Amino acid sequence: MAESQVPFPYDVESRAAIRAGLSEPRFIAYLDRAGGDESHAIELYLFNSRLAKSFLFPLNVVEIVFRNAVDQTLARIAGTSDWHKDRDFIDKTFSSRSNEALQKAIVRAGEQSDKNKLVAELNFDFWSNIFRREYASVWRTKINIAFPNLQRGEGRDNIQKLVCKINRFRNRVAHHEPILSENPPDMLSAIAKLIDLRCQTTAQWMRHHATADKIIRTRPTPQGRSIQDLASRLDKNFRAVCPDMNLARVFDSTGRSAAAIVCLGADDTPAAAFTKEDVADFICNRSQEAGGLVDLSDWSVQNLIDHLTPDRSWKPLPGPTPLSEAIGDLRKPGMRLLVGTDPTTGRPTGVIKRAHRRY
Repeated sequence: MAESQVPFPYDVESRAAIRAGLSEPRFIAYLDRAGGDESHAIELYLFNSRLAKSFLFPLNVVEIVFRNAVDQTLARIAGTSDWHKDRDFIDKTFSSRSNEALQKAIVRAGEQSDKNKLVAELNFDFWSNIFRREYASVWRTKINIAFPNLQRGEGRDNIQKLVCKINRFRNRVAHHEPILSENPPDMLSAIAKLIDLRCQTTAQWMRHHATADKIIRTRPTPQGRSIQDLASRLDKNFRAVCPDMNLARVFDSTGRSAAAIVCLGADDTPAAAFTKEDVADFICNRSQEAGGLVDLSDWSVQNLIDHLTPDRSWKPLPGPTPLSEAIGDLRKPGMRLLVGTDPTTGRPTGVIKRAHRRY
């Protein structure tokens, strides 16, 4: 789920429509957590979705590492990588419940499919159930084959507790249930621990690339909502330039990634604002006139501003401007850019660029 820089207009009608779309029983779960604050409940819903998305990668890694560990251990016990074809081994090893799940997966994968496809067909419940108490004899001497980093005194029951905890959380994420009260930091640690018991390097790799820690720290509070004023949504990555700067300098190392370019007047307040698309359009026009390549050093920011249409396509607004008002300006025909300003000095503090979609 991507963050939108441009805020959604939460008026009375839109909030009512969102509640109806999500269903009242589902929305109430968030409304209760928000203490009856409807706007905060919507923010919590969005946060829950971002949080669930951030856990997809850790859950992906732990499930694959876990099932591969069990598969390889079963192959060691059975004496063949195709343990699923050994009827005697299956009947002696698996409970009737697990046997039934295995046979259904074989049918789904296809009788002639290779074992890798079968392993992918078996769900997390199947693999986690193999650590129930009735499988104690299977793991009594083989647990360290699957999980070589277990500490002295740890065994099957430790793995079962970890796996049950992770599986329950995984199912909540998969079914789009609230996970706000699931202690996400503790859950991420549990996932990392299970992976670590199999392979410490893979656990470190997962931790390095996981974003859940960052998302956890962005939980909205009633006092600090992200949906308040223009300043809360400004993109601070803009380039400030002066009128006589040549266009080659505009796109040096600090300008290539800028969301927009703001030209400052003598008092350091915005005198004009434009986008990289405006520069590209200007270059194309000059190239057509010259009948060839254009040297950006020959043209200044002021030349570009003079080329832009006289219609106002940008607007400066103080940071504390209500978002509803800012959205109204951004929706106006021809408006493509808002420049947020410091209410005291008038200097630019960030930009909001209109995306190529309706608002």
